[in-house]
Amino acid sequence: MDQPWLRFHIPLIAVRAPTLLIVGGADHEVIEPNEQALARLRGPKTLVIVPGASHLFPEPRALHAVIGYAAGWFERHLAADQWQSRRSGQQRDQGGRAK
Repeated sequence: MDQPWLRFHIPLIAVRAPTLLIVGGADHEVIEPNEQALARLRGPKTLVIVPGASHLFPEPRALHAVIGYAAGWFERHLAADQWQSRRSGQQRDQGGRAK
């Protein structure tokens, strides 16, 4: 069972960055560890379980589902204007203008 946060000794409670965990619904041995990791993360977080998919998503359409989940996540959490305002420390209103 591969748990990268253990391999690299990452203290999950310190992670504040938006985090997306995606696992296959048929990959039973990794679901619970990912649920435990999700509970320890402190930033925006989501666990997606792809129904019927196994490890590495070899099933037809499973990888397409993963791509869709990841693309949506990046659009929501890593938009260029959000990144720029976070880097500069500026707050922005709903229209994206600096406050």
